[in-house]
Amino acid sequence: MSVEVDQQKEKERPLRLLSLDGGGIRGLSELLILQEIMNRIKGKSKLDYEPRPCDYFDLVSGTSTGGLIALLLSRLKLTVPQATKAYLELAKYVFSEKKWFFQEGTFKSSKLKEAIQQQVELSLGQTTKNALMIDAQEPHPSCRAFVCAVAAHDYAAPTGPTLFRTYEVVKNKTLNCTIWEAGLATSAAPTFFKLIEIGESSAKIGYLDAGLGYNNPIELLIDEAQREFGRDRSLACIVSLGTGETDASYYERPDTFEKIVPVKLIKMLEKITTNAGAVAQRYERKFKDVPNTYFRLNKLGNVTQLTTGYLNEAKVSQEVDQLVDVLTGAQADQNYVKLGAVGGPLLPVLPIKWAFPENLPVNLNFVAREELDKAIRTHLSEESRICILQGMGGLGKTEMARNLAISKRGRCHVFWIDCRRQDEMISDFVAIGPMLVPGKATFDVAAVRTLLTLQDDWLIIIDNVDEEERLQYIRKFILSLPYQGQVLVTGRLTKTRGAVIGMVRYGLVWRSNHTKPAAYIITGLVLP
Repeated sequence: MSVEVDQQKEKERPLRLLSLDGGGIRGLSELLILQEIMNRIKGKSKLDYEPRPCDYFDLVSGTSTGGLIALLLSRLKLTVPQATKAYLELAKYVFSEKKWFFQEGTFKSSKLKEAIQQQVELSLGQTTKNALMIDAQEPHPSCRAFVCAVAAHDYAAPTGPTLFRTYEVVKNKTLNCTIWEAGLATSAAPTFFKLIEIGESSAKIGYLDAGLGYNNPIELLIDEAQREFGRDRSLACIVSLGTGETDASYYERPDTFEKIVPVKLIKMLEKITTNAGAVAQRYERKFKDVPNTYFRLNKLGNVTQLTTGYLNEAKVSQEVDQLVDVLTGAQADQNYVKLGAVGGPLLPVLPIKWAFPENLPVNLNFVAREELDKAIRTHLSEESRICILQGMGGLGKTEMARNLAISKRGRCHVFWIDCRRQDEMISDFVAIGPMLVPGKATFDVAAVRTLLTLQDDWLIIIDNVDEEERLQYIRKFILSLPYQGQVLVTGRLTKTRGAVIGMVRYGLVWRSNHTKPAAYIITGLVLP
């Protein structure tokens, strides 16, 4: 009975996720950071053996270098010292012999294949060099991992990269290839190695390093965790390890003689290469109000010396200590978020709020114009973020805004801001805070912006932009709002349009004379 209870507790335990960036030989820094984490776990738990990362993480993702490390730590279940030794051997073995200028790729893929096969046999035993990613004896390991690669024929596929997994899944299965094939696929950076073909002889697919678009695989990790464990599973932590700033020369166009990749692909590289740091910053903002959950550790500069110095920094060292507490279960009172909330709001799912001014005057002469109402709703739902209604007083701008608010009721948060006075505008905006999170003592403008960042969808109506001196302030205010929401602005001044048109990329303008409402509708995307 106790075994069943333990198994049930294990299924309910908050998840610990590990994401490993790509970064060439600089991936050594990820192992150095992991070694420090394991050393502190060993000391804190008073262990007399070397702890393995596979005993402390439930799901590991990796791209390129990070993919190789993920295989070493999860599929081969190595300790960090063992993985570091293997990693250095791989690098030494692989990069020791360059190919001739007329051959595809700079280094021999055969060398990398041999190096991975040797490590597999060393870890799993003789005759295992062609061991598969999914172990038939353990199709659902306690520490699961996947590595990322992109199909060379469709490197910008909207469905994202291919995930080569060490565990069975019900949906979106991929080929259970060998460990060495997965290692080559995730490492096939076009300027280093030629692509690897995987599959049956009649249906082989060529794969390239997913660093071409997913150098920081944290978003893939979260999506996969939600599919594999369910959106209601609690999250203990996400650890994201980087290798420093991305070297732009990594994807520079090679010499003509090298013939490394098609010209079409080379032209696409700059468009689809993801800035791992930008992804990391986005998640730092997401988890700002959820402490001790997201840990981004990313050294800068030369690998060994500066990674050690980075870990010795007081702030970083404290963050590592907090992470160790989470991994060892020392933070029993931690408030966990649900996996399903990570892709959207990171606060508990909040009831939809509909804040409508009680004293809003009603224009009894207003006649609804279905075509206009439909145009507003359509353009705010199709990538556009801002809609501006500008015209003379009494034409029904506020009524059209009211109709939009009513149509959104129950579907997203709706907030109304009155701009007749600047202090009222600020107070209306700050009042959004206690509506979303009742009971919190104080809010300011910055705190409310953060709250809106954590919500999936919302509409803010900025009504009565009628004073010229406030136009620039309102423009800056709109630019500061998060991107996942929508904004409708109403105002009398013709300069309302001019004040905002500078931040509109494309637009649709509606005009009319006195027989029909004189209103402009401008929709578009806010420029950075």
